[in-house]
This record gives sequence, C-alpha cells and structure tokens, in this order.
Amino acid sequence: AMAAAGARATMERPLAWITVEADRSVHRHKLTVQYWPGGGEETQLTWSHPHGADVEWLAGA
Repeated sequence: AMAAAGARATMERPLAWITVEADRSVHRHKLTVQYWPGGGEETQLTWSHPHGADVEWLAGA
C-alpha cells in the first residue's frame, strides 16, 4: 500500500513513511524513513533504547 501511495507522490505532494522496528538481537529499536518521490529507499536514522532512554543519531541522518 505504501509503495502504491509513493508512486502517486509528487514534489508538490511528497510522502514520508517513518517506521520503528525492534531488533531483538541487539535489544535496540531502529527508526527509518522512506521518501517519495525519490524512489522510496529506506534510510536508517537512529538506534534507540526500547523505552527511549537513549537515542543514537546516525551519521548523515
């Protein structure tokens, strides 16, 4: 559904999809964003503690 919505995005009506997902192997959450237009490639913005005790912003984010 998001890819279809992204395909309809324009410079005048852009779309950003922000997600938070748990990575149980490292007990951290990752925050990502995808932008349309622009291909919808996923960019990871942060690693964070599951309850927000700390946030590590990644370079270039």
